[in-house]
Amino acid sequence: MKNLGLLFGLVLAASGGGIVVTGACAIDDDIAWIAGEECTGGCRVATTDSLSCDVDSSCTPAPGCPDWDCTEDGLFAGDVDVWVDGGDVVDGEDSGVPPSDCAANGGGESLAAAQTLSLDVTEAELSCCPTSSRWFRFSVAAGVRFAVDVVPYDGSEVTFLLYAEDESLLAGAEMDAEASFAAEARTGATYYLRVRSATAAMAYYALTIRTAVD
Repeated sequence: MKNLGLLFGLVLAASGGGIVVTGACAIDDDIAWIAGEECTGGCRVATTDSLSCDVDSSCTPAPGCPDWDCTEDGLFAGDVDVWVDGGDVVDGEDSGVPPSDCAANGGGESLAAAQTLSLDVTEAELSCCPTSSRWFRFSVAAGVRFAVDVVPYDGSEVTFLLYAEDESLLAGAEMDAEASFAAEARTGATYYLRVRSATAAMAYYALTIRTAVD
């Protein structure tokens, strides 16, 4: 049963007896935002380069590297030019999907307008579109283990990205049935969750940021 496909946006490299985290910018290079990532429901880890250019909430196109911000600018496969934030053009290095008339329920339209989630309170009857994200925010104290519980309703598939307070990408996941992504907040901060449909159709789901984690 394919419940959850974990898509880590960090590059993990073995170094001596430990693990070194690279590829994500932070306010301070010494900050370790989360640790102990774990997911339930048949989790699989994607290739380390699957989100290597989608490092923040701006369009940073690169060859063969998907970026949610570029697709949400309304670009679609076959575009010759890709407009990045600021008006510069990169030829043929990113593509997205055609925009739709889907109207989502819940969440904000941008990181700045993210909906604040109360810990351990379920937000039900949410919906999201395939070509635009819905943004949520939640605050967790240092040392608290939290879980992102997403319950897609029958037939829906949902994917999300998790960002740190400085907008660096921490992790991502996809699920077509009830599942959780858990991690320990190494730094007390506001974290951002970016949700969208994993298919070409609107997705319906419930969302909880849970702090009672085994």
